Amino acid sequence: MDITLVILQLLIPLALMVWQGASPSRSQIGWLLKTLLILGYLVAIALAGLWMVVPWWIPYLYLVIWLVLVIATFQPARRQPRFPQRSGWGWAKVGFCGAIAGLFWALALHIWTGHLLPPISPVSLEFPLRNGTYYIANGGSKEVLNAHLDLVRSKRFQELRGTMYALDIVKLNFVGTHASGLQPSDPTQYAIFGDPVYAPCPGVALQSVNMMPDMSPPALDEKNERGNFVLMQCEQNQVVVFMAHLKQGSVKVTAGDRVSVGQQLAEVGNSGNSGEPHLHINAQRPGSSPMAFDGDPLPMLFSNQYLARGSRVENRGEP
Repeated sequence: MDITLVILQLLIPLALMVWQGASPSRSQIGWLLKTLLILGYLVAIALAGLWMVVPWWIPYLYLVIWLVLVIATFQPARRQPRFPQRSGWGWAKVGFCGAIAGLFWALALHIWTGHLLPPISPVSLEFPLRNGTYYIANGGSKEVLNAHLDLVRSKRFQELRGTMYALDIVKLNFVGTHASGLQPSDPTQYAIFGDPVYAPCPGVALQSVNMMPDMSPPALDEKNERGNFVLMQCEQNQVVVFMAHLKQGSVKVTAGDRVSVGQQLAEVGNSGNSGEPHLHINAQRPGSSPMAFDGDPLPMLFSNQYLARGSRVENRGEP
């Protein structure tokens, strides 16, 4: 497990809740600001965190524990004076809590705006997976939620600007995690590996690659970044859709093939520059050539919903 996830999504929340429950406030305003600080942090990590190694339901558990602690500490806090009693150190602690609480709430608001549709006309597509609960690991309109944005806003990577609103999709198992184990080296241990990938629109295949090997996580094939993929053009709106990191030998279409919506195109794999099995999908206007990714990027709507990191999609069986 990534040490950053352990610190930000496990250790800090637990430490903050111990602070809430075991460290009594010496003023009502101190209790209020501490309570708001902790809630602001929990909301921020719930919105921005990668909840697939640590299960997706853990933020809800944190909020329940926080609420129980708030109720338990409310009456003792009411018996304290409203403000610190002529103590410079007491006022300094209150001021520090207030500043950090404001910072966390400003961060939470910033992250929340990344879950909103950007001011660009989106394209409506069918969700390309339909065999369980899927989780958006990368997606949204802010860099904190979507690593593709951070990449393509660099001048060096302007030829990839069409991937700006791409999604990286994993699948969750029955306990709400992405794999059997923390980071197994066997790609078949990841819930999404081998899931069928379906055409998100009717159109024509422009290009496909089928025989790149599936990597053992966390190994990357940096020479063949896209791995196996299908590039297709939707017929009704001339939108180009790209789906990558597909399973070796699973791609069923080649350039020029007509494709109907819902037709199986391939299976999810772990080919290319992919740290673990997942499906990459992005939409754009046609680029400067059939395989170019420099066209205008397009946000995608699935069932009229704009998906960002943390979004979950339940798809089971035929649409």
